[in-house]
Amino acid sequence: MQQDLVVIVDDDEELRSLLKDILESDGFQVLAFPSPHGAVREISGGRVNREIKSGNFPIVVSDNLMPGGMSGIDFLKEVRRESPGIPFIFMTAFGDDEIFRQSRELGASSYLKKPFSLNEFSEHISMARSDLKGQISRVERGK
Repeated sequence: MQQDLVVIVDDDEELRSLLKDILESDGFQVLAFPSPHGAVREISGGRVNREIKSGNFPIVVSDNLMPGGMSGIDFLKEVRRESPGIPFIFMTAFGDDEIFRQSRELGASSYLKKPFSLNEFSEHISMARSDLKGQISRVERGK
């Protein structure tokens, strides 16, 4: 049985590490990146891409404001180009209604406003996991 895969992208090392530790203690396989650039490489042609091709679809969790010229919105666009069905949890401390509207229009599964509780985070992961399992089930039934 394949382990659930979560890709975390956040420039805040402390938060990234905390979320990674929590998810790993819950049995998830986690890849964490300080910027979206590394995650885009992995999704388009690296390990995450290989996981997707083998049927192990990830859940992506990403901050919006990060250094390096690519925002979470830009990253979400890239993820959607590569793999439209991946659940994407958008998080930001500086979001306004427009940012959240954009993320929804681009297909974000959900969004978290920082600071959030670990229970909120776990609920969003559970919802994304349920959505993903439903998508895989529908694909398998369609074969």
